Amino acid sequence: MLFKKLITCTLFLAVGCQQAFANSFYVGAGAGISSINDKQKTTTVGQSPITHDLGTVGAIGSVLGGYNFDFNNNFNLGLEAFFALSPKKITLGADPPSSTLSNRKADFSLQYAYGVRALPGYKVLSNVVGYAILGVTRGSFSLNDGGAYSITSTKFGVFGYQLGLGSSVALMNNLDARLDFIYTQYANHTTNGVSTYGSLAGSPMTYQDSPTSFSTLLSLTYKFI
Repeated sequence: MLFKKLITCTLFLAVGCQQAFANSFYVGAGAGISSINDKQKTTTVGQSPITHDLGTVGAIGSVLGGYNFDFNNNFNLGLEAFFALSPKKITLGADPPSSTLSNRKADFSLQYAYGVRALPGYKVLSNVVGYAILGVTRGSFSLNDGGAYSITSTKFGVFGYQLGLGSSVALMNNLDARLDFIYTQYANHTTNGVSTYGSLAGSPMTYQDSPTSFSTLLSLTYKFI
C-alpha cells in the first residue's frame, strides 16, 4: 500500500512539474516610437561646465526571440534577446563655415541597441498577460563635431538597464500581439576634443553624455508550440 502511494505521489509530482514548466520558444518583430534624450555636459579647461538638455523623437524597429515558461498558477516568465534599430540624430549646434572649418556642425545619435530581458508576468484573463520588463542593453552611439564647439568624431558603445511594463494578447493559438513601454538609462561616456570656440580655440575640451530613451513598441510574436 505504501509503495503504491509513493508511485502515485511521484507521478503526481512529475505531471505537476511538467505542467508548471510547459514552455515554448517564440520569435517576433515590432515597430513604434522612441525618444532619445541626452544631458550633455561640455567642459573646456579652465572654464565652468555647460549643460545641454538634448532630445529628439523618431521611429524604432525591433526583432526578438525568447523562451517562455508558463506556470499552472497564472504566472509566467519570458527570457528574451532583442535587437533594436533606432537611427535618431540630435543636432547640437551649427555655425557658418570658416576659412579653415567647412562643416561647423555637431550631432549626437543613437544608432542601434541590443540586449537581454526578463519578463515576469501574470495572466489577468484567459488570453491576456501583463508583465514587467527588466533588461540589460548595450547601445551604439556616435558623436561628431566639425567645429561648432570643438573638433572630434567618435563612435562608442555603453551598457544600460531597462525597466518597463507590457501586455500580451493571444490572437490565435500561436500568435500574440504585444504592447511594451520601456525606459532605458545608459551609462555616462566622456569624449575628448579640442575647442574651436573664440578665445578658447585650441584648448582641450570634453563632452560627457548621459543618454536615456523611452520607447513604445507594438509587436507580433509567433510561438512554437
